[in-house]
Amino acid sequence: MKALHVLMIGALALGACRKSDEAKKDTGDKPTAAAEEKKAARPAPPPVDEGIDVPTEEDFEEAATSQITEQTDLGKELDQLEKDIGK
Repeated sequence: MKALHVLMIGALALGACRKSDEAKKDTGDKPTAAAEEKKAARPAPPPVDEGIDVPTEEDFEEAATSQITEQTDLGKELDQLEKDIGK
């Protein structure tokens, strides 16, 4: 009688293992509803920032090279710059 109980318990345990393996195979290929809900609930990525054209050091060098020549009064240019900065 005990042997019969042991065989029945073993068969049930073996059957349960097979069912859980089949369940894993079935759900492994398909995304779950919870995963789909999380994916749908994610916010959209922010728009791509085109950026602002910020002047660089090279831009200022080009402007200074074209504005200041050998004939330019450097004292006058310096006074003008100080006046512009003071604003």
